[in-house]
Amino acid sequence: MLNYRTRGGVNPTGKLKIYFASAIDDFGYLQDVSRHILNLFDAAIFYEEDGLTENTSDEVLLEMGMIVAVISEGTLSSVNDVSSRILPMALNCKLPFLPLGVMPGIGSKLNQFCEANALPKIDVVYPNSDKSGVSFAEKLYSFMNKKLIDADFYERVRSNFYNSFFVSYRKKDKEVLLNVLEKIYKNEICREVLVWYDEYLTAGENYDTEIQSMIDNSDLFIILLTENMLKEENYAIREELSHALRMDKEILAIDLCNGEYPVPESLIGNPGCTVVRNVSEQFLGEFLQERIFLPQFDNKRDMLEHRYLLGMAYYQGIAALKDRDYGFYLVKWAAENGLIEAMEMLVKLSIEDRGDWRTAILYQSKIVDYYDYKAMQTRQLADITEFFKNQSFLGDYYFDAQDLNSHEKVCGQMIAALKGIQNITDHKELLEYAVMACTKLGDVADIRLQKSSSKSERIEYFHRAEEWYMQAYAYALDYFRLEDSLKARRFVYTPLMRLADERYMYLNLPLSENLDDYRKVYTKILEADGLYPCTETRADLCACHKCLMEIYNALGMDDDALENGNHMLDYARQGYLESRTFISLAKYMKALESFSVLQLKNGFIDDARQNLNKATQARTQYIESLKMQRIDSTEAAYSLIIDYVNLFDINEKLGRAADAQTCLEQALICAKQYHLENNPDVYNALAGRLN
Repeated sequence: MLNYRTRGGVNPTGKLKIYFASAIDDFGYLQDVSRHILNLFDAAIFYEEDGLTENTSDEVLLEMGMIVAVISEGTLSSVNDVSSRILPMALNCKLPFLPLGVMPGIGSKLNQFCEANALPKIDVVYPNSDKSGVSFAEKLYSFMNKKLIDADFYERVRSNFYNSFFVSYRKKDKEVLLNVLEKIYKNEICREVLVWYDEYLTAGENYDTEIQSMIDNSDLFIILLTENMLKEENYAIREELSHALRMDKEILAIDLCNGEYPVPESLIGNPGCTVVRNVSEQFLGEFLQERIFLPQFDNKRDMLEHRYLLGMAYYQGIAALKDRDYGFYLVKWAAENGLIEAMEMLVKLSIEDRGDWRTAILYQSKIVDYYDYKAMQTRQLADITEFFKNQSFLGDYYFDAQDLNSHEKVCGQMIAALKGIQNITDHKELLEYAVMACTKLGDVADIRLQKSSSKSERIEYFHRAEEWYMQAYAYALDYFRLEDSLKARRFVYTPLMRLADERYMYLNLPLSENLDDYRKVYTKILEADGLYPCTETRADLCACHKCLMEIYNALGMDDDALENGNHMLDYARQGYLESRTFISLAKYMKALESFSVLQLKNGFIDDARQNLNKATQARTQYIESLKMQRIDSTEAAYSLIIDYVNLFDINEKLGRAADAQTCLEQALICAKQYHLENNPDVYNALAGRLN
């Protein structure tokens, strides 16, 4: 039986619908998950008693606003309804889906499962607070806020309907209901109607007040006279129909039994009731059209807002049968006709649900033009800030779409416009976008520097990057003067870190100067981490320690190099355990490899062996992640082979013959798997050991 949880245990009617799914052994997570969700959202969480999700039909799942599924080893390794039906349905139908990983590393295994079953990749949210202070509640809010709409907007969408029909049916006849609804919605005018039905009504539950209120506010009462409705006493006949008759509601009774069961006497000869058999799409259209009030709008904006909200109703399945294509069409129509709210939603839907960067960029450009005109008219700080915020979004979308030239152009336009504003240093809202734009322009120059093979071009790009990073630093100091926060401190040290990297990699400076660069940056990052500890500051500390390790090593200062290497590895490991992301895995893997080389050089052979062993495990997992994202993993596979060969040498030195042989076998397997046996570098690395 389908149960629910709500705030205060109130009736779930009209609330955002969330479905909780888990393997039976994981059903105990319901308590904590429900508590966290209901603390954040006024939703209704539906679940099956004892976690028996098999009892929930596909139709019910498709109408949920979100599906929350517990992902564990048992979910992926055993035969169960979550892995065989709910997970594929959620991903293939692009339903808002929240996978909760309840054990370390399960995200990688989930993606392996998805790849094996030709399903899209998906990130996992771990329901534990991480050491950076980011609680599960915060992670949950961030994720769900992107997927769900808030209660106020939900109510706007519902109240956008000017007509309301109540459909009375038996839960056993859900397929019949959906067939009738499909006929109703095929008539364009009927899409303006809120069709209310309670798919979760079960006999004996006290829905009376809610049901009666919906019937009272409806323009038409429709009842589906099926065999299940007529052959036995039930709530629909006893309560719903009786109340509709008492309220003198107009009734449309659709007889789907072909006369095999008698129609209720209360409907026969009733002037307010129309009884029809096996109703046709044409009859429904003509009958309902006469009873639908079409709103008249005083201005174009009200009409556009009405169509936009109607589109969101169908896109999200709010008070309407979910139809994403039709909903998207209405949202796009409102956007094409100039409704800014529809444009903003269209950009979001185009990126998140369709991966359509072209449409997103087109309408984000229109949004920028809208706020540019508005800012020029009002001269208000809020409108000016909104303009730069949306221009920044536009630049980011170009970057994500791999259009570096357009990204650079937008950032340049931002800086030119910001420089023209008087007293900009007194407004942190504007300084924020100045810092971001300058840093992005520095990053563009850095990307071009790395790609260029011309010495003169590389020098030009270096100086260009240096100039932009120093401008970003100057704006950041002005921002920090107005506010001391994590954001302000990261604004200050990030361009300095980028500049230190540039000077270290591309200028032949004395290493002592590079050391001074990184020490200054390190001090600022450490101060920020002490005041505002988080994953980002730890990642920055990890990167800084890596550079310091390399410089101390080059200077022959072995103890300092080893100390910084230890710190680098600690921060890399911590970052991976906290976030479990693809990027943090790569950083942890590379930290293990680079530190093992330093340990080996300094005679810590067994420590190097242990870290290199961990590196091969991490790189194997990294390669699997690359394959899931359909990214070429040949280069990573070559690096894994080299790791195995280095491990072979270390194990031989330590007299661990069996381990050495295992490493060689793994290197050969990897070489064959990626067709690298004939690669000269791989062959030379393996040749001496094959004998």
